[in-house]
Amino acid sequence: MLIAALVSTVLAVSAPMQKGSFGNWSVGPADGACILATSFGEDGDFAIFHDAKKGTVMVLVADPVFRSIVDRRSYPLTINLFRGNTRDPEWGSVTGHGVVNDGHRGFAFRADAAFLDSLVKASRLQFTRGTTSVADITLDKDIEPAIAYLQRCARIRAGLPGGPAD
Repeated sequence: MLIAALVSTVLAVSAPMQKGSFGNWSVGPADGACILATSFGEDGDFAIFHDAKKGTVMVLVADPVFRSIVDRRSYPLTINLFRGNTRDPEWGSVTGHGVVNDGHRGFAFRADAAFLDSLVKASRLQFTRGTTSVADITLDKDIEPAIAYLQRCARIRAGLPGGPAD
């Protein structure tokens, strides 16, 4: 529960934008950026840190089944976004980097903030290594308002248009 502990700490911080909950998704401010987080499977955690000023997201996926992940090692991953049963050809390979913290293991990668727009249109997100699925996350109707809140939160934290005065 690497991300769960991180998320509870980060979302406890008071900021102009308060924590929001959308079904299984939590959103809130995080050290100059904002975070969107949920759980998947039995003990997996998924989070996206969005920095509107840089126009990037950092995606973090952790699960106890990732026993072989080594901290900072590079892992070739494929991002599969589905709309129903149809795979979105827009996304493909990324290099994930191993993350190990207090015995919890996962991988992280950076992407353009356009990744968020693709998530809104998708019904499922899957990460694979070779032909093996390493994470499969259902994206329900709550993902759209959760991402909208994340984007607004990140703009506020970055001091960009879209904040409370807009």
